[in-house]
Amino acid sequence: MTNTILIILVSLGIKVINESNQPQYYEVTYFDGSIENVMVDKNSDYVCPEHCKVHHAHTVAMCKSNCEENANQITMDRKINNSTRGVFRGQEIASIILIEKK
Repeated sequence: MTNTILIILVSLGIKVINESNQPQYYEVTYFDGSIENVMVDKNSDYVCPEHCKVHHAHTVAMCKSNCEENANQITMDRKINNSTRGVFRGQEIASIILIEKK
């Protein structure tokens, strides 16, 4: 009985760790109305180059505090017009929505 409980707890722990390390997908909407899907993978240093024109969720980096602007990084802490806004590839972000996995 103790072994069964231990196996269940270990299995649940592995599932939680696996899910927390998965990349996250976001839908980025700009003020001009254009929409772009991006992927943030915290386990990888790779980002799509700025000139990437392939139709897919571009891999980007996300910086939430004390950031310097970078072309392939979503910067979430820049002060624009006295309010905190996001910036990506030089465009101001109107909204960014996490796309939930099904």
